[in-house]
Amino acid sequence: MRHAHQRGPRSLAEHNADVPGRIEAHGGGAGAPQCQLHQTRPVHLVATVGEEGDGNLRGARAWFDDAARQGMTPHAVIAIDGPGDESIVHHAVGSHRLRVTLHGEGGHSWVQADAANPIHALGGFIAAAARLGNVRSRDAVVHVTRMHGGESLTAIPQQAWVEIDVRGTSSARIEQVRHDLRRLVAWHTLPGLRAEVTVLGDRPAGTLDAAHPLVEAAGRATARVGCTPRSAVASTDANVPLARGIPAIAVGAGGRGGGAHSRHEWYDDAHGARGIERLLRLVLLQAAG
Repeated sequence: MRHAHQRGPRSLAEHNADVPGRIEAHGGGAGAPQCQLHQTRPVHLVATVGEEGDGNLRGARAWFDDAARQGMTPHAVIAIDGPGDESIVHHAVGSHRLRVTLHGEGGHSWVQADAANPIHALGGFIAAAARLGNVRSRDAVVHVTRMHGGESLTAIPQQAWVEIDVRGTSSARIEQVRHDLRRLVAWHTLPGLRAEVTVLGDRPAGTLDAAHPLVEAAGRATARVGCTPRSAVASTDANVPLARGIPAIAVGAGGRGGGAHSRHEWYDDAHGARGIERLLRLVLLQAAG
């Protein structure tokens, strides 16, 4: 991993972001770009929790719930997610996550050889569930991501479970897969077994048209830092406001990365400041109105 190096002082914004007024942004060194804009909208800097894994966007949900109670509707939302300085996420991937547990009586694998086996039943369920997704159209993708079961090498399991991650760009398709999964659970719950389905999370899908002013402004900010804007699809904190009718996108924080959600995940901060400059340009444009 490469490390960032400071190349001189930077005062990105000398301003109280909660009170409309003047924003001054300065680059470091003589001849560096500067801009001065009159701020007409407040800027809220929000750090959230629960974006990854089973967090179910709880931090973003809590903030927007609180904003709604206060009667505040943001003009625009810009989520910062991952590396990069080219992509503009304006298509939000929705998801439905659940755990399916099958319970049985268990027993000795020889003496009670005819007892219903939860792992055997889940094997059939997994094979059928995997066929529900369509990785080509991406309207719904289904993956079994974790599984566990059994108490002993020589015993029929008393329980086994699998966790399923359904993602897609179509809310209707995700809902259809959700219904189909429950139908498959019922089908594969053999006599002598009991099923338990636990919802682990739901993320709304959504989209913001490429011609929307926020998307176009992000494209201009990207071009101004010397990069080519690229439309992207992802699941981020922006899902929450987008589903509530609030214009929202997600952009990277600069640098490059890969291998997401694996032990080989990596990050290189080469040209990392470019992503920060793009973000700052975009925020200033939205705040200035």
